[in-house]
Amino acid sequence: MRFVLRRLGFFVLTLWAALTVNFFIPRLMPGSPLQALRDRTHNKLSPAALEQMLTSYGFKPNQNVVVQYLDYLQNMVTGHWGVSIGATLGEPVTRVVRQALPWTLGLVGTATILAFALGSLIGIVAGWKRGGRLDALLPPVFVVTSALPYFWVGLLFILVFSVWTGGLLPSDFNYDPHLQPSLSLGFAGNVLLHAVLPAGTIVVTAIGGWILTMRNNMITPLAEDYVRMGRAKG
Repeated sequence: MRFVLRRLGFFVLTLWAALTVNFFIPRLMPGSPLQALRDRTHNKLSPAALEQMLTSYGFKPNQNVVVQYLDYLQNMVTGHWGVSIGATLGEPVTRVVRQALPWTLGLVGTATILAFALGSLIGIVAGWKRGGRLDALLPPVFVVTSALPYFWVGLLFILVFSVWTGGLLPSDFNYDPHLQPSLSLGFAGNVLLHAVLPAGTIVVTAIGGWILTMRNNMITPLAEDYVRMGRAKG
């Protein structure tokens, strides 16, 4: 119980530190949200309209920074995350997260299971054939790929399998925009086709750890006396 509480306390402390950094870094950067909105709207909005938009975003430059920080923490805890300033401009952040969460969980969950299954299988074979060509080739290669930034690998995959091949694999969206979500095999196949590149990126950058773990777990028992005895008995 003490271990669980200690780990939970460490998680809360880490989360607080991340939120604090996220609060102060934008305020230490040059520029302002007003200038960013003015540039984004190409100066088509009046100063009053811009001020109203910033107010709806929760931007209060005249408020004490300590009060802003406390309001920020309260909003984060209570789920009042404001509105989006990205591609979904003006849409509540909670709605954006809620729409993307099922796709994210499905993609990451499936890719993690694939990385675990393939990594464990390759690690078993490499451990069983330790010292062979497979053991000398695959683990080092996948360890290197696991050290690469996943976003860089994703961009490389898009370049190779989408741009250079003339759109062999789709590089955006969860499914073709003209399709209507349904339980049909056609729609499911289209979703899987769109998931190939992002899932492949996650698998390539995560599989190395599973390979090394399973390989090392295989090598240690194979050197035990009971395994040798079993081999001697046939």
